[in-house]
Amino acid sequence: MPPTSSGQPGAVALLGSGEYLDVMNETDRFLVEIVGGTGKAHVALIPTASGLEPGSPDYWNDLGLDHFRPLAKQVSALPLLAREHTEDEGILATLREANVFYFSGGSPQYLMETFTGSAAWDTIVARLREGAAIAGCSAGAIMLGTYRTNFRSVMAGEPATWGQAMGVVPHVAVLPHFDRAWRRIGEDVMKEHVKTLLSTAPSDAVIAGVEEDTALVGWPGDAGWQWQVQGRQNVWLLWHGDDAPTVFESGAMIPSGILPETAIYSESNPK
Repeated sequence: MPPTSSGQPGAVALLGSGEYLDVMNETDRFLVEIVGGTGKAHVALIPTASGLEPGSPDYWNDLGLDHFRPLAKQVSALPLLAREHTEDEGILATLREANVFYFSGGSPQYLMETFTGSAAWDTIVARLREGAAIAGCSAGAIMLGTYRTNFRSVMAGEPATWGQAMGVVPHVAVLPHFDRAWRRIGEDVMKEHVKTLLSTAPSDAVIAGVEEDTALVGWPGDAGWQWQVQGRQNVWLLWHGDDAPTVFESGAMIPSGILPETAIYSESNPK
C-alpha cells in the first residue's frame, strides 16, 4: 500500500482489543506503511483513557514502546493523562511531529472529557488532514466514531442513551469487545439488546461491533475510501431497518456504500 499523499486524510484503525500485541502486527505495519514506512513513521502513544487507573498508563506506554520500536523510526510515549496535559507545549510539539497517533484503552468518558475542545485534539486533527494515521483501541475506538452509546448499561437492563463522540469516522458507533459481550449474555439476549440499540440510535448511525484482537481499518484508495477487517476475528455491522447484522471475517473488504467514504474529521462534531 503506497503512503498517503499530503492533503489527504490518513488511515484509521478501530480496534476491539489487542493494542500493542503481535496479533495486531498486520494493522500496525499497515499504519506505518501508509505514512511512508519505517524510516518515516513517528508513532505517538496516548494512554489517556487509562489516566484514572494507577500504573496503567505506564503499562500501556511501555508495551507500546516495545511493540513499535522495530516498526517505526521514532516512538514517543506521551505522559498525556489529564486535561492540563493537552495544553502542554512539549506534548503539543511531539503531536505536531508525529504521523501515527495510537490511543490505548480505558474509560471512553474520561478520554472524551480530556480531549474535547483541547489544543492537543486540534493538533491531531490538523495532522490527520495532512495524511497522518490514527488508531484507537476499545475506549480509543469508541472516541473515534461519531456516536457513542451505553451498551454495557443496556446489557444490564438500563435504557439506551446516545451521545456524540469525536467524529473522525462519520456516522459510526463502535462497540469494542463485541464477542466478549456475546459470550457472556448469550445470543438470544444479545439480539434483544441490539434491537434496543437500533430502535433508539440516530437514523444515520452505523453500529460497528468489533471483536477482540480485531480491527476495522479504513484508508483512502485510488477508487475512494476503503475499509477492511484485519486481525483474528470479525466485525459486525448493523443499521436501521435490518435487525440481522452483517458479519465480515478477517481479511474481508467492506462493500462500497456501507461505511463512510471519508474518515476526515467533521467540523460539525466536537472540537
